[in-house]
Amino acid sequence: MIEDSLYQYLSAQPAVTAYLGVGDDCRIYPANFPQNPELPAMMYELISLSYNRTIDGYLYSVPRFQFNIIGHSALSCSLVSGAIASVLDNY
Repeated sequence: MIEDSLYQYLSAQPAVTAYLGVGDDCRIYPANFPQNPELPAMMYELISLSYNRTIDGYLYSVPRFQFNIIGHSALSCSLVSGAIASVLDNY
């Protein structure tokens, strides 16, 4: 599923793991935060998935994700958001 691919990609990016941890300490969660997560933490959810067709008949998907970030401050959330945006730009 595309959600699993997104997790694998984000959890392998040093710009993201610098804030959200690696391995068992990784704080990237699909769909829901656990109770009392270590902060900062990020949750992602697939909001919609549409399909478009090119003029040549090629079908491709267009996913839309929502990312929720919680942290001790607005600055920590902004840093995580920037890291995620930078690694997903043109992905």
